[in-house]
Amino acid sequence: MNISKNIIIGVLAVGTLFLLVSIFNGNEEDNSLENFANEESSIVLLPEDIPTHVPMYPNSTLDSLQDVTGEDGVRNITLSLIAKASTSDINSWYRGALNQNGWAVVSDRNVGGYILLKSNNENLSVFTQVANYEEGYSKITQRIQIK
Repeated sequence: MNISKNIIIGVLAVGTLFLLVSIFNGNEEDNSLENFANEESSIVLLPEDIPTHVPMYPNSTLDSLQDVTGEDGVRNITLSLIAKASTSDINSWYRGALNQNGWAVVSDRNVGGYILLKSNNENLSVFTQVANYEEGYSKITQRIQIK
């Protein structure tokens, strides 16, 4: 049985990202990490030095966070967010938000039924993937890469 390399990569990306659980409410009017980081969280806290102009889906709940810096000095901060919205609505929102304020979408692909978006802004890259979670909810995996 041959399985596409892209499908395997997509499945592995989703499966390895969930570490901690938290409840966190974002602000509908300001969807950047600056506002997101200023809210109180019961368990998971965003590092204070995350760039503040990264778009964040409105009214999403922070589910987990992983912060890893590789030997090459590249830092990857992976957020798992839960939102009460369809995958289609969330992907549309990110397509718009990641094409504004210095951001430019450089990849928008459907891999194994998942939309994988990548956007760049100077030394930052943001990668997003959205999956169905529970009835009426979606899980967003958002990786912020700092070079």
